[in-house]
Amino acid sequence: MPPPTKFAVLLFPGFQALDVFGPLDVLNMLSRGRPFEFSVVAARLGPVPTRASDSRQSIGQQIVATHTLQDAPEDIEVLLVPGGMGTRNTEATQPEVDFIRERFPRLRFLLTVCTGSALAARAGVLDGKRATTNKASFDWVTTNGPKVEWVRQARWVSDGNVWTSSGVSAGIDMMYGFVAAEFGEEVAAAVAWDSEYERNTDPSNDPFSGR
Repeated sequence: MPPPTKFAVLLFPGFQALDVFGPLDVLNMLSRGRPFEFSVVAARLGPVPTRASDSRQSIGQQIVATHTLQDAPEDIEVLLVPGGMGTRNTEATQPEVDFIRERFPRLRFLLTVCTGSALAARAGVLDGKRATTNKASFDWVTTNGPKVEWVRQARWVSDGNVWTSSGVSAGIDMMYGFVAAEFGEEVAAAVAWDSEYERNTDPSNDPFSGR
């Protein structure tokens, strides 16, 4: 099949900024000359804050959702799910978990960053698959998916159509790996060069696995 062109990110209050903006900037640059479509999906329209209500952070930013969980495009091919402190609120994020479960069979790819894998695990879509997550939160995340083959020593893991990455900045390396797999290594290398970004191209090279 040709490379995907229809992308979406699933947001919730308390998402981690770099989990989102790192991978999305790769897509932004990749989209030059390519007819991509992109949606920001959240429980409701309007701004979604990076700062959770119980956060110790004094500042945060917001992204404006373009679609709700109910009216998100039916033809999303690639869904990106970030992590962040908001993933710890299991009651508040249940609608997002339900959305992942309902949409997964129609997705070509599911990509998670950091503790976003906890939401995917709760949805049951990681059962029987290899996956990784933020190493500082590894013990908590893994309790959400007892049927998942969790990999501690990994910067990112790809298993079929599911890609999961370690903490925060690892999402950038995962996205470059995904671009290399779908669009070609030369394309990924060119985008990284334009970004002046030094890639980690080895998914098992995870210096934070001992946290």
